[in-house]
Amino acid sequence: MQTAGSAGESIAFGLGVTMPAIMILGFDLEITRVMLVAVTGGPLGILMMIPLRRP
Repeated sequence: MQTAGSAGESIAFGLGVTMPAIMILGFDLEITRVMLVAVTGGPLGILMMIPLRRP
């Protein structure tokens, strides 16, 4: 349950921070670009959290 919550938070935070930055840089928000960020950001966030959890 905690892993599922962490995965959802990683994806939400990644999109919430990255999408405004993409808009500020002047790129269009296409659905393919949003999905690409979500699909790569979620697993990357999970992989970065694995070493930080307690054994």
